[in-house]
Amino acid sequence: MVVGLFGQLVKNRRAHLELGLREFCEELGYDPSNWSKIERALFPPPSDRKLLERVATVLGMDNDPQQCQELYDAADLDRNQIPKDISEDAHIMSMLPAFMRTIRETKPTSEEIDELMKLLREDFREKI
Repeated sequence: MVVGLFGQLVKNRRAHLELGLREFCEELGYDPSNWSKIERALFPPPSDRKLLERVATVLGMDNDPQQCQELYDAADLDRNQIPKDISEDAHIMSMLPAFMRTIRETKPTSEEIDELMKLLREDFREKI
């Protein structure tokens, strides 16, 4: 189970902005005690897209679509969900089992993963 990507991302961004938990929660309109549990992966990230968009806004990520997508993806992954835009792509979903078998059997190096990511990005650009 993947746990804590979202909370760590939010916590790191808050630290970068020198934004304390209480101040962040006040701007977000969320209980600090419960949010602290999200950051520590004791509670799952919110699933409500509007709340995630407010989180992105409070963290100053709302003007960067890539940062927003990373935040949304981290929330999905921490809830053990495949991001919707990926799960709705039949071609990608048909490749996932082979991808998972490959990862499990060969344990690729970080360089190999980087190369795979490069190839995936190129494939997606060709599809667009």
